[in-house]
Amino acid sequence: YTPILAHMMRPNEWLHPMFGKLLFVLCDLICAVLIWKILQRLHHPKIVTISVCVWLFNPIVINVSSRGNADTLIALLVLTVIWCISTRRYISAAIWFGISVHFKLYPIIFAPTFVLFIAHQSSQVHAKSQHRMLTLRNITQQILDVVTCSDVWRFGTVSLFIFASISAWFLYSYGYEFWNHSTWYHLIRTDHRHNLSHHFYPIYLAMAKPAERSDFPEHSKSVSGILLFIPQLVLLVAIAFRFAKSRLFFALFLQAFVFVAFNKVCTVQYFVWYYSLLPLALPHLRMTIREALEIIIPWLLALIVWLWFAYQFEFEGKDTFMQMWGSGVLIF
Repeated sequence: YTPILAHMMRPNEWLHPMFGKLLFVLCDLICAVLIWKILQRLHHPKIVTISVCVWLFNPIVINVSSRGNADTLIALLVLTVIWCISTRRYISAAIWFGISVHFKLYPIIFAPTFVLFIAHQSSQVHAKSQHRMLTLRNITQQILDVVTCSDVWRFGTVSLFIFASISAWFLYSYGYEFWNHSTWYHLIRTDHRHNLSHHFYPIYLAMAKPAERSDFPEHSKSVSGILLFIPQLVLLVAIAFRFAKSRLFFALFLQAFVFVAFNKVCTVQYFVWYYSLLPLALPHLRMTIREALEIIIPWLLALIVWLWFAYQFEFEGKDTFMQMWGSGVLIF
């Protein structure tokens, strides 16, 4: 996280220890307002109300905010960017996007979708049709649209300037330690603590290898960490080219979902990243209640199984690493 967040939490010391938690709960409520404002121009009020309730009454979102995680603040920044883009205020969107990427690096995954959508919005007056098939010709045309779109260049330039300016200031203030913890750390991270990711156990075993062994050099940990991003990168780009022009909200939700699912570290607060986008995508999903339950119930059961084995490990001291890893595979 950015040092800005640490400064925002200073009232915890001199005002009240609950300040941060109340701030994040307030962010939840503002997110609901933004979801309403984004959807009300596009859908019937009943659909909008249901979508907002999916966010407001989500027990995981309530738990994450009330226990003091700042991920709802990041969700608020991302939703602000979406609201500005959907209303064609690209400079405002660029400013908020630069701030959001500075706060936490993960919103950068939405950049391809944002620029493809902006390029399409800027040229749709002249476009006679939308190419829905992901073909080489379609991809090439979308890239040309992006390169030749002045709005995209303005969006990218302003976003980069905001991100670079804030980061440069903190780099000057805190030195290399800031850069390492805020940016580079995410690329080389090899977190061996138990978590929901299906990658955690292989990473745990790899980190347990003696560093002095010549067949397992220390730098290979960083290389493997970077290589794990490749499947995510391919899927994120493919989703952007396939859905950005015609289904912006669905594309953003799918990107967040895929990123979390394939991430080498996954904890409960990461679910907020795509839960905040689910209400926007919900009106575009074509499935019955039964089909939705067939997806949700097995996922919840796998999560409960993982939590049971995690409880046995953390509170009873039992060796349940294999069971937690197997549950993580089921969740994936």
